[in-house]
Amino acid sequence: MCTLMEKDVLLDAISATTAFIAYRTPRGPDYTATDDLKECSHLRYKILSSDPEQIDKPKVMEKLRSLKKKYLGLPPIPCYFGYLKDPCKECTVYKAECKRREHK
Repeated sequence: MCTLMEKDVLLDAISATTAFIAYRTPRGPDYTATDDLKECSHLRYKILSSDPEQIDKPKVMEKLRSLKKKYLGLPPIPCYFGYLKDPCKECTVYKAECKRREHK
């Protein structure tokens, strides 16, 4: 059970988690979402369509933490920021930022 304000905070947390995962997930050629992004979307819809009294805030926050935990050590992928164009296929970063000697 949560209040209306806590519901709003949960929606913010879902958006932040979705962005965190998206910035660390390589895009496929057809721009398909990963299962974790789909899970965030499903969770957002579930929260939006539920009354605040029906929402278990600790359970939702724990779910968000478990989704985000997989991506904590990964750096953001620069292609989402729109300033680099030459991807390094081997290390999933861009050659301009790659520290590998053979890309210099």
